[in-house]
Amino acid sequence: MGTISSTIEEKLAICFLPSTTPKFHRRHKPSASKILLLGLDNAGKTDLLRNITQNESLQNRPTIGYNAETIRLRSFRRSKKVTLWDCGGKMCLRKMWPYYYSDTSVLVWLINSNDRSRLEESLNALTTTLNDTSMYKVPLLVVLYRPLNIMSSSYQQGYTIDVSDEAQLTSLELAFRLSSKLPNIDLKWQVINVTGSNQKDLRKVNTCLLDMISQ
Repeated sequence: MGTISSTIEEKLAICFLPSTTPKFHRRHKPSASKILLLGLDNAGKTDLLRNITQNESLQNRPTIGYNAETIRLRSFRRSKKVTLWDCGGKMCLRKMWPYYYSDTSVLVWLINSNDRSRLEESLNALTTTLNDTSMYKVPLLVVLYRPLNIMSSSYQQGYTIDVSDEAQLTSLELAFRLSSKLPNIDLKWQVINVTGSNQKDLRKVNTCLLDMISQ
């Protein structure tokens, strides 16, 4: 049953692939910088996208295909028009990710801070993404994300996770693991902690993204 469901999701994802090709993007530079949000399913990508864009119509459910929102990021006196692409993170959908890599200005990789058991899977998927030639030297912002509604979403996915403070992944631990995973990959990267709709954390995300875009 799971295989049938995955096949259906994969076919639906193909229907939602971007209509423009990488060659088109290279000839016509987009007016908005492209920010790509990736990570495993249930990492909190759509939740973060909703909080950044303040678009309440984005629902907290598994993404099939992608969500795309164009906004103007603001931080102090700086502002920049960006398009944020949130792509589905289920195993059967990750093979579609390369279709979205072209002209990425910043890669935002989300890791659920509650889900320690899938950290290695997430880091392996990240390494595969960064080794793609289209992602060469694309700045990386790793967001250790703690969604406020994580309990309900995890039950919907059919599993439970430990949300106690003692079980939380830390940015220091993650930075150490990343440094061992990315020794031969030439790029600038940073790890930050973000909790749900915390406004201070969201301002921190905006500042980091603007810093990376300007590099």
